[in-house]
Amino acid sequence: MAQYSGKKIISLIGPIGSGKGTQADKLAEELNMHHFDTSRVLRKFLAAALPDDQEARKEKELYQAGELLSPPFVCRVLLGEIRVLLADINGVVFSGSPRTVYEFECELPAFDELVGAENVHLFYIELSKEEAIKRNSARLVCEKNRHPIPNLPGYEEARKLMVCPKDGSRLIKRSLDSAEMIAKRYDVYLRDTKPILDKAKELGYKFIEINGDQTIEKVHEDIRMHLS
Repeated sequence: MAQYSGKKIISLIGPIGSGKGTQADKLAEELNMHHFDTSRVLRKFLAAALPDDQEARKEKELYQAGELLSPPFVCRVLLGEIRVLLADINGVVFSGSPRTVYEFECELPAFDELVGAENVHLFYIELSKEEAIKRNSARLVCEKNRHPIPNLPGYEEARKLMVCPKDGSRLIKRSLDSAEMIAKRYDVYLRDTKPILDKAKELGYKFIEINGDQTIEKVHEDIRMHLS
């Protein structure tokens, strides 16, 4: 029997700019779950590492180069955190995990063991490279929690603000969101993350495909329909 039977794990994967974080925020709020932002958790872990930690130094260099962090490192940190979290919450929404075939093969059996296979829901949000560059090269994020202010219709007023409407921290444009870096990260996604879809079929898992070119509201509606 699953350790936390009845609780849910929802995983959203997709290229940069596909709205994973935005959708995870909405789902977590509506379903009273925890949005596990893998990038944020890993950055926090690395920031707390000791100066002489060689593994942490290597991982920081990968991140700054626009590459994914080492899969064994990611799995160790993520599964350690998730086992603690599930003891006190209804479930977890991942934005951008798993990111590699290695992570998929490591994490999915653990998810099944924790909440039961019937409570693990996988979504793939599709988005073209051109749209990813358009969206992210002009987006803003808050300094404290990386809440995004998308470069999309309907967010014109929010983009005029100086501080995040959710936590009050300063809105910034990250150096990692240059057009060149976004294009590179999209290519890394195609190389390292998208092959997960084939591996999932091979192992008997199913990703629900969602059209990420739609409005935020329509993407959310499609995800909720499948969860229902």
